[in-house]
Amino acid sequence: MAVWLLIGAALAAVCVAAPLRWAAAAMAFTLPMSGTAAMMLGPDPLLLPMVCALGFLGRIAFSLLIPEMRAQFLHIVRTDWLLLAFVAYCALSGIFNPRFFANATYVNPQDPGPLQPLGPWSVELPQVIYLIIGAAIYMGLRWAILRVGLKSILDALIWQAIAFGAIGLAQAIGGVAGFTVPLDWIVNNEGGAIMSLVYVQGGFVRVSSVFLESSACAAWAAGATGFIYGIYINRILPHLTFPLLCGLGFMMLVSTSSTAYAGLAAIGALALVYAVLDPERGRRERGIILIVAFGLVATMALLVIFAADNSGVLGRFRQMVLDFTVNKAQSDSAIERGSWARQSVQNAIDTHFMGVGYGAARSSGLFYQLIGTIGAPGLALFALAFGPIALRAFHRVRTGEDAVAAAGAFGMITAFLTLSISGTEMGMSNLFWVLAAIGNAPLKERHAMLQRQAQEQSSAQEAGATAGTAPAPA
Repeated sequence: MAVWLLIGAALAAVCVAAPLRWAAAAMAFTLPMSGTAAMMLGPDPLLLPMVCALGFLGRIAFSLLIPEMRAQFLHIVRTDWLLLAFVAYCALSGIFNPRFFANATYVNPQDPGPLQPLGPWSVELPQVIYLIIGAAIYMGLRWAILRVGLKSILDALIWQAIAFGAIGLAQAIGGVAGFTVPLDWIVNNEGGAIMSLVYVQGGFVRVSSVFLESSACAAWAAGATGFIYGIYINRILPHLTFPLLCGLGFMMLVSTSSTAYAGLAAIGALALVYAVLDPERGRRERGIILIVAFGLVATMALLVIFAADNSGVLGRFRQMVLDFTVNKAQSDSAIERGSWARQSVQNAIDTHFMGVGYGAARSSGLFYQLIGTIGAPGLALFALAFGPIALRAFHRVRTGEDAVAAAGAFGMITAFLTLSISGTEMGMSNLFWVLAAIGNAPLKERHAMLQRQAQEQSSAQEAGATAGTAPAPA
C-alpha cells in the first residue's frame, strides 16, 4: 500500500505543480483507472482518479485568475455549450425526476437488490457529481490542448495502452499456455481482492488486465484499440502502433468476454465504414488494406479452429467463443442484463420517456441506462453534443494534430458502442471523456493563437531592433 500511495501522491503532484503538458498527460493516463484495483487509495477505486482530477481542476481554476488564460478557457464553441447543456440536464433530472415521478415506476437500485418503487430517495448524488467532474475534466483537457497541443496526451495514451495491454496480453497468453499470471501484486486492499481471483472458461483465463473484471477491461480496450487504429492508419508512429494494435486485438479475442467480442465487431464495422467514407484517399486505402488483411487472417483462423478436434486447444477455444456469443443468451449474466434492460425501457415508458432521473436506476448497457434515466430529451441532447465530435473522425486531415483528433473521435465512438453493452454510467469511467476531448480538440483556435503570438513576438523584435539603431538624443 505504501508504494501505491507514493505513486498516487506523485501523480497528484504532477497534476498540481508540473508543467501543463505533463499534468494533462497524467490526467489522461489516470482517469480510466476508475474501476480498477490498481492504485486504489482505499476501498473506492475512484479515489486516485478523484485526487488527480481535483488537483488538475484546481490548477486550472488557479490559472483562470490570469485574464489571458481566462479568456482562452471561456472561448467555448457550440459543441461545448451543447455538452454542458447535456450534463446540466442529466444533473437536474437526477435531482428532480425522482420526486416528480415518485411511485410512477419501479427501478433497479444502484446497489444490488430487488426492484423498489421510485421515490425522492432514489437519486444517487455521487453519480451526478462524477458526471459533472468528468465533463469538467473534458473542458480542462480541451483548454490544456489549446495551450500545449496534443503530443503529451497522445504519448500518455500510447503508454497506457502498452502498460494495460501488456498485463492483459500476459494473462491471455498464460491462459492459453496453461499457467496463471498472478495479480496479487497490483491489489492493495481487500476491496480489490477480486482481481487476484482467476476465472477460467474452457481452459482460457478471463482477461481483466488492471481492471476489476473482464467487461471493464474490454470497454477500456475497445476505446484504446479504436484510438490506436485511427493513429496507425494516419501513419503516426506506425512501427509502434501496428504491433500495439495487433496485441490489443488478440487480447480482446481471447478475453472470454462477450463485451470484448461486441467491441471487436463494432471496431471492425466502423473501420470498414471509416475506410469507405474517408475523404483522405491514402488513409482510406491503408484502412481497406488493413481490413482485408485482418479479414483473410481471421477467415483462415476460423476455418482451422472449426476444423480442429474438440479435445485440443483450438477446439476448446471454439467452444469458449460459442459460449460467449451464440450460447450467451442462456447464461446467468445475459439473463440478468436482459432484465435490467427491459426494466430501463419500462422506466422510460412509465415516465412518458422523460426518464426516472440520472443516477436513480441501474442498467448494464449505457444506452438502456440513458433511455431509462434521462429519456428521449436527454438522448437528443447527447446526440447533439457528441454527434459533431463523432463526425470529426471523417474530416480531412492536414496536420498530425488533425490526425490525432480524428483518431480520438473514432475511439470515442468505439468506446461508447462498447459501453452500450455493459456500461452503467457516464461519470469518471473509461476513456470516454479523454477521447471526447481529443476528438473535439480546439486546433483552429490553437493555430490562430500561435499565429497571433508569433506576430506579437515578431513585432516586439522589430520594435527592439528599431530602438537599437535609432540615433541617441542630443
